[in-house]
Amino acid sequence: MRVMPLYIYFPKEHWAEISIAEKSSPEGDEVLAHYSEIYRSEFLKTSQFDEKRITVDGASGCRSNEKDSFIVTRVSEKEMRNSELALLTM
Repeated sequence: MRVMPLYIYFPKEHWAEISIAEKSSPEGDEVLAHYSEIYRSEFLKTSQFDEKRITVDGASGCRSNEKDSFIVTRVSEKEMRNSELALLTM
């Protein structure tokens, strides 16, 4: 559970390194800290009301054409509870 948000956010080519963070060890904790920082700064941003930009690759189910991708921009209008935010930052 400690790396689930990372598997969801990062592309598959990062999963081998993220798998190291599954274990509670000095190396796992270091990898977890590295990817968690990127996740927080790029996805969670400074506050939950910051604009979020998510690129959806392969809108038709195929990643072969970059022109087939699109960007979803979202600004939250509803504040999440602390317990909900905690689930995103395990």
